[in-house]
Amino acid sequence: MRQHLAALLIGVLYGDDEDSLRMARTETHRLVDAVTLCLGTHPLDESGGCTACRATGCVLRDDLRQALRPILTVPVAGG
Repeated sequence: MRQHLAALLIGVLYGDDEDSLRMARTETHRLVDAVTLCLGTHPLDESGGCTACRATGCVLRDDLRQALRPILTVPVAGG
């Protein structure tokens, strides 16, 4: 999933507007479906613990949180 997200990010950052729009139209629903499917395999119990990981923190949810974290852009020197 991370590799796929990275490929999409590169396409959006370095592609033209048409490429970005095309990728958004074709990939957004696939990404949402994949995340929903993954989260469905790690439901939370009444106390907020993951029933699959058997812990308070869920490894999958933590990985998804990291993968979907907003990218901070760094200003270019002299720009």
